Amino acid sequence: MVLPINNEGFSMATSVKFDDDLKSRIQHLADIRHRSAHWIMREAICEALRDWRRKRALQDQEIEELRDLWREGVESGKGQYSSMEEIKQAARRRLSVNDR
Repeated sequence: MVLPINNEGFSMATSVKFDDDLKSRIQHLADIRHRSAHWIMREAICEALRDWRRKRALQDQEIEELRDLWREGVESGKGQYSSMEEIKQAARRRLSVNDR
């Protein structure tokens, strides 16, 4: 099956090989949607790219938020605990108080 890919206003053919099962599923979907298999494949690729871009933008935003939180923590000064073991002990104390 050949898919047209739009590249700066120019359409070019791209060949993609699918196994028989996937071809059959694409054709079935095309039949029930009254569209061509070509249209189904193109729409699926466009939708996947849109989803990927949204996901990537969200990941970038989350990374920036984590960097801001890290920076805020570092700029806030020295913490009250001097080791990870002290942090764990304080957490265990809080848990035991909450369990009562």
